[in-house]
Amino acid sequence: MLLTTHDMEEADQPCERIAIMDHGKILVLDTSAELKKLIPGGTSLELRVRVPEMAAVGDGHVEDGAKPQLLAALRALPGVVKVEEVPAGEGEDSYRGTSLFRLFAEDAGSLVVPSTQAVAGADLELRDLHLARPSLEDVFIYLTSKSLRDDGGFVRRFT
Repeated sequence: MLLTTHDMEEADQPCERIAIMDHGKILVLDTSAELKKLIPGGTSLELRVRVPEMAAVGDGHVEDGAKPQLLAALRALPGVVKVEEVPAGEGEDSYRGTSLFRLFAEDAGSLVVPSTQAVAGADLELRDLHLARPSLEDVFIYLTSKSLRDDGGFVRRFT
């Protein structure tokens, strides 16, 4: 049986093999569990942080030192494999003025306390914290550096 879909949850149902394709080419072909192991660090910790508006200084130059300071502190945490700032999605009205940071680590749960201390150390406000295991969507984005779309990036499921 062959199923072609853009729905990552549907593709993640038990099956023998999943192929992730991009622009008509198979990038990987393996079980769902093995594909999820491709994500650096294995688990992620997402931090939604309220970042104050940038302020103009003397010559009109806009300066925002809080984000770079926080990124440096998060990257320096022991066990962190990768840190990324996730671009804000459209329609996230309830999260205006916030930034989402994703930390990847083998044991992201051990980063909860030090990451919240890093946020406090940068004088920022932690709005939300979430631990996550990788999904097939995460694998697709990791392999293609793109979000899901309808122009050829999709999953084929083989059983």
